[in-house]
Amino acid sequence: MTAEFGLSWLSMQCDGLEQTLTVAELDCLVESGVGPALRMIAARSVTDVPAPGHTLLGRDVRLLLESPPDDPVLRAVWVGGADSDFDPRWDDESMRGCLAGVEAAWLDAERLADPGFVPPPPAPVPDPGLRAAVLEAIDCAAPRLAAATGTVSGLPSSPAWYPL
Repeated sequence: MTAEFGLSWLSMQCDGLEQTLTVAELDCLVESGVGPALRMIAARSVTDVPAPGHTLLGRDVRLLLESPPDDPVLRAVWVGGADSDFDPRWDDESMRGCLAGVEAAWLDAERLADPGFVPPPPAPVPDPGLRAAVLEAIDCAAPRLAAATGTVSGLPSSPAWYPL
């Protein structure tokens, strides 16, 4: 089994709830909402994901924040990969706002662990095979994601927008 890291690790944490989240994170989700719980989980990535994997969460989030897809597309992809209990719309928060909060919490945790930490640049992965596999997965999931979220009529699959 491949180790998860970056946004796939974060979405996996959200998909298991009782199996993957700490009691404090579950309490935070119930009492404070999606955004604060995601920020708490993102901070935990620094201690739970072996180096250098934990730095990839910040890179993944930065790539999404700098990508052109609109908020409904980003939200549809996120909700498709994570449990629907982690939909930022429940807190009336945009997906980009939620991602910015995740990035800030992750960066704060990295700097707490290492005061001299400098985040790596958000360089895309230049692997055409990986890009094709990701786009194929998005194309296969697009109709179900659109139906589940009710807000996206189709997900773009052009390599021009995907940050890999």
